[in-house]
Amino acid sequence: MKILFINLILGISLFALVITGNQDKVSVQGGTIEVTSGGVTEVVESGQITFLQEDSAPTRAVQLQKSDLKDIQDDFQEETIGLQLSPTLGHLVTLKFETVKYEIAKGIKKVLLKQGFSSASIHIDKKNHYAKLTLIQVPLKKLQKFYPIYYKAAKRFFRIKRNKNKVAKLMVREREMRQFYEEVFNKYD
Repeated sequence: MKILFINLILGISLFALVITGNQDKVSVQGGTIEVTSGGVTEVVESGQITFLQEDSAPTRAVQLQKSDLKDIQDDFQEETIGLQLSPTLGHLVTLKFETVKYEIAKGIKKVLLKQGFSSASIHIDKKNHYAKLTLIQVPLKKLQKFYPIYYKAAKRFFRIKRNKNKVAKLMVREREMRQFYEEVFNKYD
């Protein structure tokens, strides 16, 4: 089991600290942090990142790259359901699909990936031979192309003032899933 000790050293100020959920990366946006793993301590300064592997020393801190932030965002995307409106993507919608056979859920995921949805936004919760698929934080505009009936429902949701900075959560029933993914159901049902 990975042991990770983090000590914050407050310099002038600490603006933000980002640690991914699986603790394989540590980056700092302001201030300084010491990361200890495998008995070795690495000091990470503002704008740097270090990578961790189980029972190993952290890598030498390097300058944070734009792609590192994208990876961190993808890692956290699932945990931020419902937190806030994305300023770059606009209104966000989460679609929760009814439980289906696991093979059908995997088939739908393949279709979603071909349609341009990111793998980070597609979650499959498997229980025995069945699974629940969730499409997490999809931009409303993308919904219009692939799920027009849910686009209309989400638009109505966002017209209500109290829903302005929320993520719409909609349930996709099996009968609608069969309409959208007829080939997948014919293959695995």
